[in-house]
Amino acid sequence: MQLHSAHYRNADQLPKGAVLVVGSCQIVENLRLADREVYLCVGKAARIPRRYLGREIIQWLFDAGFQDVPVDKHPLGRAIRFEPYEHLKDRDGGRAFDLRQLALGGTILLGRMNDAYGFEAYFSSDLNKTLDKIDEACQETLAQIDQYIDEKEVDAAPNDLEPISRNPLSIIEKLDLKKAGIGSIV
Repeated sequence: MQLHSAHYRNADQLPKGAVLVVGSCQIVENLRLADREVYLCVGKAARIPRRYLGREIIQWLFDAGFQDVPVDKHPLGRAIRFEPYEHLKDRDGGRAFDLRQLALGGTILLGRMNDAYGFEAYFSSDLNKTLDKIDEACQETLAQIDQYIDEKEVDAAPNDLEPISRNPLSIIEKLDLKKAGIGSIV
């Protein structure tokens, strides 16, 4: 079964078996809470913690002027308009959303889906590079917030971010959906 993410409401919509999700982490979390085995094709959407130094990350971004940068002054220029938004979630009061944390919790991460023939799906081999770039972008954002705090002498709570394993993950370039028990794709 194939279902567009816009039509997904809950795990009960899907047939039994594992689920291949193409690019939606919140659906992955919902499926994992329903005890489903999940494979996630990772895109290039960045991540940031939901909270940082005692405040909502969005508040830091607004205060530090991230939202005020015009497109023509942004480091990515007009290309920023086509970049995916960072992964954020609000379940359980808004914990951090980290792809590597999903992997530690049992989600099988895959690179970008390149192609499919019959029951075989093919994925990019650059999963670890993609995850590293996502981590680097997060660290750059946090460093800019830290710089704003230092320059403006803003009071902030101590750093309470939990360290997450950054060990390389196994790469799967070809997956037989039938053998993996995948009954649906979202």
